[in-house]
Amino acid sequence: MVSAALSAAVSVGLSVVVVASIAAPAVSSPGDQPPPAEAAPLRVAVTVPPQAWLVERLGGKDVEVVTVIGPGFSHETYQPSDREASAVLSCALYVRTGLSVENGPWFRAIERSPNVRIIDGRAGIAQRTLETPSELEEHGPPGSAGEHGTRDHDHPPAPGHAVGDHSACDHGGPDPHIWLSPVLLKQQAATIAHALSAARPDLANDVADRLRRVERELDALDTELRARLAPYAGRSILVFHPAWGYFTDAYGLKQIAIESEGRLPSDREVTTLQETARALGIRTLFVEPQIGGKAAQSLAKAIGAKVVVLDPMARDVPTNLRLVAEKIAESLQ
Repeated sequence: MVSAALSAAVSVGLSVVVVASIAAPAVSSPGDQPPPAEAAPLRVAVTVPPQAWLVERLGGKDVEVVTVIGPGFSHETYQPSDREASAVLSCALYVRTGLSVENGPWFRAIERSPNVRIIDGRAGIAQRTLETPSELEEHGPPGSAGEHGTRDHDHPPAPGHAVGDHSACDHGGPDPHIWLSPVLLKQQAATIAHALSAARPDLANDVADRLRRVERELDALDTELRARLAPYAGRSILVFHPAWGYFTDAYGLKQIAIESEGRLPSDREVTTLQETARALGIRTLFVEPQIGGKAAQSLAKAIGAKVVVLDPMARDVPTNLRLVAEKIAESLQ
C-alpha cells in the first residue's frame, strides 16, 4: 500500500514538472537575442535620372530614390500622374534643379506638404543663361562681330527657347541642366550629402565616406574630359536644344542652339545657320532622344549636317559624359 502511494506521488510530481517546463518561458543568453530591425531606407525624390545616380551613390542601400521623369520623356512637356505625385509625397526629401516640370501644380502640392523637405540642387551654383537662336541672328555668322566677341551668356538674356510651358528653361533664362558638368556635380553632391545626413544623423559617417569617393571620381572624370577635348578648345557645336552649355563652358567649347520659343527657325534663321555652319566647318547637329524628331532631321538636311544623338537625361552620368565627349570630339575632327 505504501508502495502504491509512493508510485502515485512520483507520477503526480513528474506531471507537474512536465507541465511547468512547458508553461515556463524559455530563457536565452544575450547572444541568442534577434538583431534590432534595420531602419527603413530614406525615401528621396528627384526630377531626372542623373540626379538619381548621384543620390544613390551618396546614400547607397540606405536610400530609396523616386525619379519623377523616367527615360525617354522630355522635361519640357512632362507632367506627373497622380500616382507619381503621390509617390513623391511619401518621400522625406525632394532634390530639385529648376526644370520646367517643377513649375506645375503637382510640385506646388509638394511644396505645401509638411512631410517633404525640398533641397535646392542649385545652391551655390552660378547658373548660366541659355543660348537662343535670336542671339545668333543678332551677332551674325562668324566673320562678323559675333563669333569672336563676348561669349553669348555674357549678354543680356534674349527671348527664346520655349517648349511646352513658360519656365526657367524659357526666354534665355537660367540654364537648369546643372548635372552635365562634373565640377557642378561635386557641388550638388555636397548639398545632397548634407541633406541626407541631416535627415538621418545615423548615416552621417557613411554618407561622408561616400561623398569623398564621389568627389574623387568626379575630379578624375573632369581631368579625363578636359584632356580629351583640349585639342578642340574654342570650337563650336550645333545643338537642337541648348542643354549642353555647362559642359561646353567647362571644356572651352561653345554651343549654338537652333530651338527658339518652341518654333522652327524662320527661313532667315535657317540661312544664318547655314552660313554659320559653313564658316565654322560644322557638319553635325546634336539632338536629344526626347526632343527634335523629324524637325531636327529636316533642319540638319537644310544646313548639310548629319544628326547625332546626345542624351542629357542618361542615368549613369560618368559613362554618359565620356560618350558625349567622344561624340563631340569625333564631330570636330
